[in-house]
Amino acid sequence: MKKITLILTALCAGAICAGAQSIADNEYRLRNNFWFGTDNASALAERYRGIRNDLSLSYDYENGDYHLQQNPASLNDVSLSTSGVGKVGGFVLWGGFSFHNRFEQGARYNVLNYTPEEDMPYFVADTFASGWNKQAYLMSVKLASPVLWNRVSFGIKVDYNAKVGAKQKDPRSETYDRYVAVYPSATIAFGAHSLGVYALYDNQFERTDPTNANLRQSQKVFISNGLGMGLVGKVGDNDGLDTFFYRGYNVGGALQYGFDAERARIYTELRFSHGNKTSTQKPSLPKPMGKIVRNAASFDFKGSFGRSFNHLVSLGATMGLTSGIEYLLNLNTTAFEQNWEIITENPMSSFTRVDAHAGYEYQKALSSDRYDWSAGVDADFTMRDYSYLSPTALFNSTGTLLSAKAAKQFVKGAHSFLVGLNGGYNLSFGSEYLYTGPDKTAALQKMYIDDAILLGSNYYKFGARLAYALSSGNLHYNFDLRAAYLRAPQPQLGRVTASLTASLLF
Repeated sequence: MKKITLILTALCAGAICAGAQSIADNEYRLRNNFWFGTDNASALAERYRGIRNDLSLSYDYENGDYHLQQNPASLNDVSLSTSGVGKVGGFVLWGGFSFHNRFEQGARYNVLNYTPEEDMPYFVADTFASGWNKQAYLMSVKLASPVLWNRVSFGIKVDYNAKVGAKQKDPRSETYDRYVAVYPSATIAFGAHSLGVYALYDNQFERTDPTNANLRQSQKVFISNGLGMGLVGKVGDNDGLDTFFYRGYNVGGALQYGFDAERARIYTELRFSHGNKTSTQKPSLPKPMGKIVRNAASFDFKGSFGRSFNHLVSLGATMGLTSGIEYLLNLNTTAFEQNWEIITENPMSSFTRVDAHAGYEYQKALSSDRYDWSAGVDADFTMRDYSYLSPTALFNSTGTLLSAKAAKQFVKGAHSFLVGLNGGYNLSFGSEYLYTGPDKTAALQKMYIDDAILLGSNYYKFGARLAYALSSGNLHYNFDLRAAYLRAPQPQLGRVTASLTASLLF
C-alpha cells in the first residue's frame, strides 16, 4: 500500500493538486470532462488537468429475489482501487488498478462461467442455487504524447483484466478469465473544434474445469444451445464433461467530435465493433461446442450549455446483434490423427438488444471546480429480441426506467457534507417466452420463464446518499455511503443494495 501511495504521489507532481476537494467536487469535474471517460487516450494531452489521484477501499452489498436467474441472490464485494495521473517527460500518463474479492450466493443455471452473458447460448447449467467465490484484478493505462504542431496528439490505452472464480456446490468448477484490450488513438484540434479517432482490438480467454467434490456421484447438467434447447450431460465419471475453453476477440473503432465555446461544450461519438467467441471442450481432443458472431454500434452525445455550463444534456444508444452458430461435427478416427471435423456451420440463434438513454441535469457550482448542488431526470429504454430457429423459441422484453435525482453539498471550512436522493419507476411494456421444442431440457426453459416474469414486471426504486469529506492541505479524506431499495409489487420481489467507500484524494 505504501508503495502505491508513493507512486501516485510522484505522478501527481505534474498535475494540479491544490485547493479543497471532496468526492462531490471530483465527480463534478469528471462529469464535465467529456473526453476523459472515453477510450481515446490521446485526449489526455490537453485535458488531464483537474483529474485527481485517488486511493479507495469499498464494500458493496446486495440482497433480494429481484435478479435474473444466473445472477446471485446476494453478494458481498470488498475492493481496493487506485488511480493517478501526471506528466512524464512531456507525456501524460494515467493508470488505474482495482482488486475485487467477491462472494456470491444463490446463483443458478451456471456451472462454468465467471460472468454469464445473455447472448452466449453455449453454456452449461445445473438446477442448484450455489455460491461463487471470485477475485478480479483490473488494470488500465492511458498514455498521451505531447501536442505536436500545436494541433495533434497521439495516445494508447491498454486494459488488462484477470479473474478467477470457484463454484461452491457440486457440480462445481474453477474458472480463469483473462481479457486484454488495446486502443491506439489520435486527436486533432483546430480552434474550438476537436476530432478524435481510435481503434479497438481485444482478446478474451476463459478456461474452466467442471468437477465434483463427491467423486462417488456424478451430477446431471444441461448443455445449452440457446433459449431452452440443448442436451443432457453430466459432470463426473470418465465420460463426463471435460475442460471448457472460451476464446474471443473484437475489432472496431470510433469517431469523435468535440466543440468548446463560451457557452457550449459538446461531445459526440460513433462506435462500431465486430467479433466472435467460440466454445470448445476437452483440450486433448478439442470438440467445438458452438460460436457466436457479434456486431455492435453505439452513439453518444453529451453537452453542457449556459453562461456557467449549468445545463447538462446526455443522449445515447447501443444496438447489439449476435448470431449463435452450431456445428455439424464428424469424429475423424484415423490412427494418430483423431480430431473433430466441422462439416457445416448453421446459424441457429439470434440476439438483438437495444439500450437507449436520455438525461438532463441542472448543476450549480460554487466555482469552476467546486460543486454546490444538482438535480436531474433520466429515461433509460431496453429492448431484447432473442430467437431460436428450429424448433422455434422466442424470448423478448421491452421496458423504460424513468428516474429523478438531486444532491446538495454543504461546505464549512475544511469539512463538507453531501446529501443526495434518487428515485424511479420502471414501466414494462411486456415480456414473452415461447418454446416449441422437446421437454428433456425443461430446467433451461424454467430459467427463461422466470426471467421473462421478472423482466415483465413494473417496479419502483428509491435511494439515498450521504458523503463526508475532510480536507487537509493537498490530502482530502472522503467517506461515501449509498443505499437503494427496489420493489416489484407483481410479483412480490425486492432487492436492497448498499455501498460504503473510504477514499483519499490527492
